[in-house]
Amino acid sequence: MKEIVGDLAVDEIENGIYYEKLGRVWLALWNFCREYGVQIFASTHSRECLQAILPAIRLPLPSRRVTP
Repeated sequence: MKEIVGDLAVDEIENGIYYEKLGRVWLALWNFCREYGVQIFASTHSRECLQAILPAIRLPLPSRRVTP
């Protein structure tokens, strides 16, 4: 794990994102944060958004890449 060198704060992260795509959004953010040593703070009122987090970050490491 890299040293944390920055923070990313996102309010109402699910706004404008179709709920079925939230897992891909979390996965992309997870990859970005791990690669660049960034810590994310995200707020939401969306149950679907919260439910999409764990499956995205619990994938085995080699599989944690967003494909087009």
